[in-house]
Amino acid sequence: MKKHFVWLFLGLFIINGCGQKKEETKFQGVTAKKDFIAEGMEHLKRGDIPRSIYSFDMAIKNEPTNINNYIILGQVYMRLNNFDRAVDTLSAATRVDQNNGEIYYLLATSKALQGKREDAIKIAQRSVDIFMSQRDEEHFKAAVALLKSLTEAPPPESVSQDVSDEENAQMIDNIAEDIKKRYQ
Repeated sequence: MKKHFVWLFLGLFIINGCGQKKEETKFQGVTAKKDFIAEGMEHLKRGDIPRSIYSFDMAIKNEPTNINNYIILGQVYMRLNNFDRAVDTLSAATRVDQNNGEIYYLLATSKALQGKREDAIKIAQRSVDIFMSQRDEEHFKAAVALLKSLTEAPPPESVSQDVSDEENAQMIDNIAEDIKKRYQ
């Protein structure tokens, strides 16, 4: 009987990863862990969007106070042009950390891409305020540029949809690159 438990434990240990961080599963007094972010990234690389979203969502459920998990999932939704889900995810992040300028920056971008310009302006201003108070010059400048583009942009009905799609794609790519650099 003990022999079976040893093999079962060994199998679970190998399947769940040796020493990875995240979800803890207890079996026979032993804890196995799972890294949902790494798993989600692998699914993303393979183009399995539903599984990657599930993994990133599980990362949030497993570590609801880890802001990076929300940011990653929000960016995935932004890349998929699912701005409603991006807004939901990033709004949840603001309830966890009200002083993270990056969250407000991404949320303002998502709101703008939804066409909710007035909301986007208010949220972008919050991002500017946070980066200024943290003396984060690089991100402060980006947030000011976003706020300026929102306040000086022509009304949405006068913007060509083709140009807007290209600009949206470029903005999302720029945001993703900025976040990637920040967390590497």
